[in-house]
Parts: sequence; structure tokens; C-alpha cells
Amino acid sequence: MHVTTVDVGNGEEHQIVCGAPNIAQGQKVVVALPGTLMPNGQQIWPGELRGVDSYGMICSARELGLAHAPQKRGIMVVPDDFNAGDEFEPTKCDELLASGQISL
Repeated sequence: MHVTTVDVGNGEEHQIVCGAPNIAQGQKVVVALPGTLMPNGQQIWPGELRGVDSYGMICSARELGLAHAPQKRGIMVVPDDFNAGDEFEPTKCDELLASGQISL
């Protein structure tokens, strides 16, 4: 379990607990903030994991419902030209995933 501080844009930072094996400092990732409705119908709410507050979810390609998502565990790390606070674009991310430009 990793307790992270994530820049979600506009000078906002959120504490998010993440259990992904491939998480590392300095990565750019896709974050679902509280209130987000995920493709599987799950709604993201603030929560607590092992006594630690968490205000969102760092997402894997599978959780985002991307067609080219691998079945292995791990968050989706996006390229450096993505900016904190950018809106998630499923088609663009799926194309980058298919071409190997997004790592897992």
C-alpha cells in the first residue's frame, strides 16, 4: 500500500492510497476524483484504507474500460506531455496504449 499526494491540476493535491505494484514518484497518471462514475458503474467516493484517508483512485487501463488494456495489475502511466488536470480522453489513451506509448 502506498500513500500518495497527487497533483490533480489547478494547484490542488489529493491524498490517494494506491496498492498498484508499479506506482512510483513523479509519474503522470489518470485519477478518478470523488464523484466520478467509472465505466463499470462504480462511483468513486472518499474512503479509508487501513486507517488512511483516500480521496480518489489512481486508475489502471482495465478500470478505465480501455479496449487495449492488458490483464496484468498496475496503474496506467501516461506520457510526460500530459498535464495535471487534463480531462481523460479514452480514445486517445487507448490509441497510445495500443501503440506502446503508455506504460503499465
